[in-house]
Amino acid sequence: MIFVITFLGIIVPIFVQFSQRKNLKDLTEGIKEKFDFKINSLKETNDLKIDLLIQKYEVRIQQLESKNEKALVELDANTYYLQGRALFIEKKFISSAISNLKSALLLKRCERTDRIVPILNNILRAFNHFTQANFDRLDEYLEKNSEKKNLEETLNELEKDLSPESSIFIITEKLRNLVNSKKSA
Repeated sequence: MIFVITFLGIIVPIFVQFSQRKNLKDLTEGIKEKFDFKINSLKETNDLKIDLLIQKYEVRIQQLESKNEKALVELDANTYYLQGRALFIEKKFISSAISNLKSALLLKRCERTDRIVPILNNILRAFNHFTQANFDRLDEYLEKNSEKKNLEETLNELEKDLSPESSIFIITEKLRNLVNSKKSA
């Protein structure tokens, strides 16, 4: 009886406690493994989503940067255009033509070819006041300061990648004819 009481009173509770601890430890490890797996799974899913969002916004940011760059170039073109008009009013025709040529080239660069024709008309008006010496000075200035291009090369640059039916071609041809007539006179 003492043996049974000792067995039931001391050994069985120790065995039950040991068994419960082992079960608790196994259960805790199982829960921890599932929790870690879920956390890793969520982390990978979130990383993928974040990467997709970053890629999506990188494309948008690049588009905005490109658009912003074009806007800055267009702003420079507008500045040169206004400067050319002011110089024409001051009867500084060579400087006016140079500013207008820079404006036209910048507008071409930012793909605003729709605004080049009025600028070319301003250049035509300035050329009407030119002499042979003025054309020579203009070519000298352009070759020094405009990517080593003379007037003819600058006009070719404006016509580049445009359809021959473009009104830009008509005005540039008028400019060439005026230059040739003034140079031959």
